Amino acid sequence: MTPKTLQHDIASLIETTIAENDQLTSREEFLRDENSCCLCGETLAFEYAPERDLLIIKEDASCKSCQIRLRSRSYRIH
Repeated sequence: MTPKTLQHDIASLIETTIAENDQLTSREEFLRDENSCCLCGETLAFEYAPERDLLIIKEDASCKSCQIRLRSRSYRIH
């Protein structure tokens, strides 16, 4: 699954759920906050880069509209 596909799927899920219920559950609110730009509200673009030597996957989230990187996280591979 490409980052663009993942981005589209998450946005579709959030929009569909909101349309059905007209209010956000705490889970949906969390997903919206995690996947949207805090400045403009656009869906974030995620990039993943494995660092095999350190057994880490690095995640970078950026907003294409604002042209800024909003966060960078590292996850250990088990």
